[in-house]
Amino acid sequence: MRYSQGFNPRPRISLVLPRPVGVASKDDLLVVEFETPVPESEIQCRLAAQLPSGMTLSSVESWDLTRSPQPERAEYCLPLDPCQAASLVERAGALIAAKAHVVERPATAKDRRPRVFDIRPFIESIEVQADRLCWTQRIAPEGTPRVAEVLGALGLAAQDHLHRVSRERLLVRL
Repeated sequence: MRYSQGFNPRPRISLVLPRPVGVASKDDLLVVEFETPVPESEIQCRLAAQLPSGMTLSSVESWDLTRSPQPERAEYCLPLDPCQAASLVERAGALIAAKAHVVERPATAKDRRPRVFDIRPFIESIEVQADRLCWTQRIAPEGTPRVAEVLGALGLAAQDHLHRVSRERLLVRL
């Protein structure tokens, strides 16, 4: 494994798109840098042996990259109570039909003033089924909606639903 340089070397590993606190994931991409080529089967066996109970390593791929993979899209799902689905169909349709949906992001230590952000251009699709709500959002250098912001845009309180959201798929550009 490749390590950073300096006084306190650390392994050169990264998650391509860390998920929000409380959101589960069925699809994460971990990038691990090696000093020399290692067979994929060996990586699979050694990493799988280190994973906590309940976590599975679905695949290992070797890439010769000059830069890190860039996230492009993420698909999220929220299990629904059947009586929620009917009211969400209308709200989801209204959000997709809207030209804009501006949210205000609170001030941070870096940005001392609240910031407005239009999440609508980044929401590519929303599907309401009898037992779940699924949406796909685009991820770009200029930003992406936060999961809580999408829930809020659909009239769902993040504090009641965020812990039940799961990222189902992450699409990246190599």
